[in-house]
Formats: sequence, structure tokens, C-alpha cells
Amino acid sequence: MTRARRTATQSPLSTPDRPVEASFRKTNGPGQSTRRFIAVEFHPASDHITPLSATAQSCSLSSADKSQTLSICETAETSDWYDQSLEAETSFPRSAKYYGPTSFTSVFTENDLFDHNDEQGYPSPMQFSQPLLGQDRSSAPTARRNQIIMALRNIPSHDICKTFMDEFGSQYHIAMNVVLIKHGIAGLWSTFGEQLSLPRTPEKLNLIAEALFKNEKKPLPPSPDDGMEWLDTFNGPNLRFEMLGMLFCFFGLAYHCLPDKDRRFDVPENLGRDRKQTCWRMKECADICIKSCTISETNNEISVALMHCTLILDSLCIGDESLHLRRRHAETIVSALAAGLHRLDVGTTKITTALEYKRRLISAMYCTDKNDASMNGLPVSLSQKFIHLRLPLDISEDDLFQTPDELARICSELDSSGWNRDGETHYVTIHRAIQLLCRCREEILEVALSVGLAINSRQIEDLIARCRLAYDSLPPTIHYYKYGTTPKDSTGRALLDQAYVMLLNLQNQFLVDRVASARGFPNDQRLLDTAMEMLQLSNMYWIRRDELAEFYHNFDWIVTCYGIPSSGVICVELLKQSKGQSALHFSRSDAIQKLTVFVHFLEWIRPTDGNYALAQRLKTVIKSVIDHILDSPQRPQPGQNETENAVVDFSVDPMLASPDTDTMDWLNTIDWTQGHGWALNDARFDSV
Repeated sequence: MTRARRTATQSPLSTPDRPVEASFRKTNGPGQSTRRFIAVEFHPASDHITPLSATAQSCSLSSADKSQTLSICETAETSDWYDQSLEAETSFPRSAKYYGPTSFTSVFTENDLFDHNDEQGYPSPMQFSQPLLGQDRSSAPTARRNQIIMALRNIPSHDICKTFMDEFGSQYHIAMNVVLIKHGIAGLWSTFGEQLSLPRTPEKLNLIAEALFKNEKKPLPPSPDDGMEWLDTFNGPNLRFEMLGMLFCFFGLAYHCLPDKDRRFDVPENLGRDRKQTCWRMKECADICIKSCTISETNNEISVALMHCTLILDSLCIGDESLHLRRRHAETIVSALAAGLHRLDVGTTKITTALEYKRRLISAMYCTDKNDASMNGLPVSLSQKFIHLRLPLDISEDDLFQTPDELARICSELDSSGWNRDGETHYVTIHRAIQLLCRCREEILEVALSVGLAINSRQIEDLIARCRLAYDSLPPTIHYYKYGTTPKDSTGRALLDQAYVMLLNLQNQFLVDRVASARGFPNDQRLLDTAMEMLQLSNMYWIRRDELAEFYHNFDWIVTCYGIPSSGVICVELLKQSKGQSALHFSRSDAIQKLTVFVHFLEWIRPTDGNYALAQRLKTVIKSVIDHILDSPQRPQPGQNETENAVVDFSVDPMLASPDTDTMDWLNTIDWTQGHGWALNDARFDSV
């Protein structure tokens, strides 16, 4: 059946006699309801937009130049002039904050002594006397307006937005729900299409800014049970800064997923930016939206999702080594806790779209935290000891936004663990697997990073067993191997997802054995075997790159997180073997071939990828190790036969950099349990 619902396009701003095109439509199978994503061709009359405020009318906005810099109509602050009236609009209700049972207000809250209808206004900066930077400060009303107008100018054209919708599969992230993003883009164009039409003048864009400023003056209302009604509370005429920022994050990710030579980078309004530069521009626009949320103290599930997705964009652009990313990650976690996302399941058993989205969001943040902690060798910031961490339900994106009754029926058909019984692999199916493996990762990090924690070999083996059990318990449809070490005949998204889940599993085993070695319970043979399998699986992405072309944007992450640590272990063992110091059993030729393929993979990483510089450094290191091994006389290892040590002929790119001793020193001291956190010393290959 078709469900007739009010959408973001059917708003008080709509013109009823204007046709609406249903351009985003999904056709479901028999027995499934059909949902529409109503159109983006609707242009409302400008007289339906809220009139300009006195503040806006006092500001004469000029057209932007090529760099899109708007003239600022306020003059600099002087000691004898400051227009306090421009600050009058900064006072409005703030978002509610979560307070736990040990908070200073807990006694009053438990005994219902607070007036929950008493709304606190956001304090004006004038309470601290005249601001140091006056009206030129970035949070001043007119400065904010100019920043928002500059951001709005960078929204992609309607045609480009539609192509992004058609290519959504390769751009997916668990926090960027397909229905949420499509509904948001449809509502944006149906409500503000006339203002977004080209050419985009400051006067037209200021009408959108007025609507955004009006909507930020009230907190996001309580989430309705109905998913589409929930979306309408922050889309269309109710568009909020946090949702606009989410759309910029989606646009940034969509641009990042494109080939470097895609025609969409050549449109005049993009001003000649390349792939990374365009993605970064969308990140800058999302940051403006975050800043607006910060000024108004807006904090809810959508603003937290915005912060999380902007963190991802930052990582895509600048790589994974920046201290800036750690700070942004910490701020996102603080906001999530303040929004109460860690206590979602207190006192409720009812399943709603909004609640399930929040579960997916906090789950995504939990998994990101484990990746960040293991990569940088730092304590976790989100522990399952302090979170009601339920697995998101294994239902599709479209099913999540069905009517409450239909959603309840769909959920009732899941098994007792929340997996679907149809053997389908939804986006969230893979994420459930990631969360289960990240729970094991947290245990590993606790053993690795806790101070004064006693550990024995039995506990290490139990941890290895739990990691294997977690992977074995996953649905067979998302396993990588068909049997033994024979991969399935998967292609496309299925291949990408199955290989990624397997890499997470191997990385858990890899880290456990690294921790065991540090604790005095080494199993070097198992560690090397795991490293060889990890590197082979990482190389698979490059070897089968033609089948995975739409996912190239993920490859530098695969290199950084999985290829680099595993290649390091193999390099070290090859160096030991060349000196006759290794008692491990492995094929020298196989190890060298795997490293050689990995060098080609590193060469292939594009300059517009965030981890490009890191890949080039590692290419030099590994190439130097290979050259050193091939130039050194081979010393037979105890128990090894000559065929294992025979070197097969393979091609090496003659354009690769020559050995760099200072760079090669790094190989000896890197702590492979901490991703790419390294230090240099005076060690040389001969000391390995």
C-alpha cells in the first residue's frame, strides 16, 4: 500500500497550485509498503518567507567576489561606540542537558522540585561588559549571518544533488541515514528552491538565513513516534542549522567518493577546486553550522550526528594523524553524553524511529572511539561499562521509517538477537558486526593500556578465544571465507563489507598477540601468520580494484589501519631472517611478494586522499627493507628448506625512492599496537 503522508514539501510555505515532482522513489517487493521522497523542483513564492528582521535590514549585503568573501557591514569596535541592540536576538531557550544520578541537581530532580517549563535563555555577551572584539567577533549577529550566507552559497546545484542521490550507496555512513538525507535534500529544495536558484545573491540567501535563525530560537521538540513526522521537525520550513550541516557533510562525502576527474568538479561555481579541496569546502560549511549550534547551545541527536560526520570529513581530508582530530573526537563525545545518548534505554521498551537512529549514532561513535584508541594507543573515551550499548536492530533504512505499527511488526520478525531472518545484508547488518568486534577491541585495549593490571597467559588465550567466537557468531552471509581460507566469490559492496569485517577480526587477533608479547607471553608465529593474512587481505583491495572502483575513497584508510601494522611485522621478521636470527617458519618469497604488492598499493594512493603523505613515507620504508633483504646474502634458518628461501622473480618499480636510512630507523622502534604512532632512534637494520 502507499502511505499518504505529509512531507517536508507540504509545508506552510508551499504554494498549493504548483506541481510537485516525485523524483526520489523506491519500489519495494511484494508485501512491502512503498514510500516516496517528494521532490525538489518546488519553488515557493518569496512572500511566504519570514520578513527580514531589523538587524538584517540594517545590513547592506553586497555580492560575493570570486573568493566568496562577503563584505562585513559592521565597523570595528571602538572604545566609544558599540551598538548593543544588535545583541538582543541572542537570548532564547537552550537544549536540555542530561544529568546523571550523582549530579548536583539529582535530589531536586528525583523529588520533582524543578519547574521543567522554566526555560533558560542563552546569556548575552553583554553581561560581561563590552566584548573585546566587539561586533567584529565571529559570533556577532551580522558576522554570523555573513558566514551562513557564504555557506549557503556552496550548496551544490539541484542537478548535482540529484546525482548524489542516485549514487548514495557508495557514500553511506551509519549516521547519514538514507531516508534522513534524501528527505532533507528534498525539503531543502522544495522549501528554498527559489532562493537557491542561480545566480545566488546575498539577498536571496539571506531569506534562508532568516529562517534558520528563527528555528534555532527553540530547542528541537520531543521526537514523535512516527519517523517521517520526526524528520519534519528539523527539515523543510523547520530546517535547523544542525540538519543543514548534516547535508553539507553528505555533500562532502559525496564529492570525496568521486573520481578525481569527475565533471562535477568542473562546474563554474566550484571555482576550480579538486576533489580534496571541494570536500574540505563542504567541511568548512558544516563547521559554520556547528559554530551556530555552539553559540545557541543547541545539543541534540542531530547536532551530535553533525559533529560526528564532520569528524569523518576532517579525517578524509587531512588524514588520521592530526591532534585536531583527537580534540574534535573528544568534543563530540562530550556532546553525546550531554544529550543523554549513553542512557537511551532507561525506562523504555518502545521502538521508535528516532530512538533507533540514536542507538545507531551512539554505536557509530563507540566504534569510532575504539578505532581511534587502538590507532593512537590511547585509553578509550566511551566504555561499554558506562553506556547502555544495545545493538541496532537489523532492519533496512526504508523499514526504519515505516509507520509505528508497521515498524513494530517488522521488528517482531527479527530473531532473539536482533538479526534479520531473511539472510539480507543491510547497511546496519555490517555495523552490528563491527560493534560486536569493537566490544572485543575494548577488552584488548583494557589489557594493553591499563596501569598495574596483572595478566597471565591463560587470560591472553581466553581473550583470543572470545575474539574468534565473536566473529564466528556473525551471520554466515557476512563471512569472508567460504571454507578454510578459500574466499567467497563475492563482488562489489558484498566483497568490500565481508573483507572489512574479516580485517577487523584479524586486527583484534593481531593486537592481542602484540599485547601478549609486551606482557611476556609471546606467540610470534601466530602473530606473523596473522600479519601475513592481514596484509594479503589488505592487498586484495588493490588487486581487485576494478571491482571496487566506487569505493576507492576507503582505500587509504585500509592502508593506514591494516596494511601498515601487518607489513611492519613482516618487515621485521624478514630482517631477522636475513641475519639468521628468526626461528619462525614462513616463506621468504611469499613475504617479499606481499610487501611488493603493498608497495604498489601505497604508490597508487592518490594525492587527494587524506593519508597520502603517510602512504608515501611508508612506501619508502618498505621499499628500503625489500632492497636490503635482496641485497643481503640469505642465511638458512633452522628447520627451513631451500625452496622456502628461494626468491622468485618479480617486478619492482625502478622509480621508487632510494633507501633513506633515517626513515628506515623508524621501523625498528614503532609500536605496532599503536597504529602509526612512532618515534625515531639510532637503531639500524643490523640491530634487528
